[in-house]
Amino acid sequence: MPTDLSGQPLDALKQWLAISTAREDALLLRLLESAWRMCLRFTAIDADDWATLPEPLRHGIIRFAAHHYRERDRPDGDHLPAAVAALWRRCGAPIASCGCEFRTSGGPTRAPRRPSRTGRGRNAPTPPQCRHATLAPRRAAVAALCPGGSLMESALRRTLIAWLRADPMLLGMLNAVEEEAPPAASPPHCAIAASASADWSHKTGRGREVRIALEIVDRGDDPANIRAIADRIEQRIATLAPQQDGFRVVVTQFLRSRAERRRSTVRAVLLEYRFLLLAD
Repeated sequence: MPTDLSGQPLDALKQWLAISTAREDALLLRLLESAWRMCLRFTAIDADDWATLPEPLRHGIIRFAAHHYRERDRPDGDHLPAAVAALWRRCGAPIASCGCEFRTSGGPTRAPRRPSRTGRGRNAPTPPQCRHATLAPRRAAVAALCPGGSLMESALRRTLIAWLRADPMLLGMLNAVEEEAPPAASPPHCAIAASASADWSHKTGRGREVRIALEIVDRGDDPANIRAIADRIEQRIATLAPQQDGFRVVVTQFLRSRAERRRSTVRAVLLEYRFLLLAD
């Protein structure tokens, strides 16, 4: 367990939830400890100090604890959100990300059946492997054929943030545009909530399919302001130049958006995009 979560982690969680009083501190600390343990199990990272964790893991712990706080009265609110899982996967391959151990926001996954106890000796059934273990050789082969794919994902993230920051109109509407959620920035602000990528290579070149979720956070009773920000971001991304440094954007596709009303007049909009990239 970490030495202390009552400092910056608790402050970041309270700011994320827009909680200004200390009445919920005990509950929030318990949720942070639970999220911490889940993160260490998911990533197989051995850490005992908050400062030693990579930023995506810390941000995922804050988001997971906030999710548990909002869903604490629901019987099915203990699942691992897909956005949090995507953040944690960026810091290493999870050892227990299959349905045998965790449930994501897509719902529970059926665990493999136990072998029969009737078998004995040479004909005894072998224990089943989880899906991730059976796919490991194939993923290793793809990674060997397509080196640098994760670099394209990181480059696209940086390119997208720089493109949004270069819009004077958008900067006039937002206090911050960051690659990671700015814990100290006051709303409205925009950041990448999560990203994931898959192989999209062809016979003679490397490619990547990248999905990026952008989160806009605002505070106020009128949803018109955050909707205007979301519309401007959609317009800006639609004009992203195909040719970039080191790769080419073949397809830019808007997938979906989701609006959410949170506590203390906080509003959030999530924009999800799909990009198809080819390396130069």
